[in-house]
Amino acid sequence: MKAMVVPAAMSNQARISYPSGNLEVSLPSRKNWFILIFLGMWMLGWAVGELGVIGLLFSGIVQGPAPPIILAWLVMWTIGGVLALAFLLWGLIGREVVTIRDNALIIRRQIGRFGFDRRFELAKVRNLRGAAWITDAGGVIGSIGRFSGAGTIVFDCGGFTHRFGAGLGPEEAVRIVEVLVPHCVWR
Repeated sequence: MKAMVVPAAMSNQARISYPSGNLEVSLPSRKNWFILIFLGMWMLGWAVGELGVIGLLFSGIVQGPAPPIILAWLVMWTIGGVLALAFLLWGLIGREVVTIRDNALIIRRQIGRFGFDRRFELAKVRNLRGAAWITDAGGVIGSIGRFSGAGTIVFDCGGFTHRFGAGLGPEEAVRIVEVLVPHCVWR
């Protein structure tokens, strides 16, 4: 079948295709350019701090074993940098790929070729719908919520409510739901 393209929020594109006869919806991450530019510049400062401390430890200036405070700072700084880099890459090239195959709804969050899947037995998926954000928080807080798995498409499965479609506005979410529902077992 031919691939359909559904316009998504902020001039991104949701791509709907049927590879091997299975429904696949590819949703780009939402782009908050202020945060992405800020994080890119912050990562430069992070790299200077990281390399500076590592250089200090290996330069011979510090005699004997490294002080625990420097090692603790380096560990925390490294963890912060890895998280910031993941957030930056998610914002730039992240995608959610929703597939219906083998009687399952599979939601893959990926950055480039790397990602993780969440698989839901299609017979247990209920009440697939478009919904508003839980919170109207904007700025950094709203973006972190979008990164963490919030979304405007909601369904119930196994006693829990799950969300995806973080890059979609309410109208786009409803259009994607209209495409997904005919492929669900419970229709």
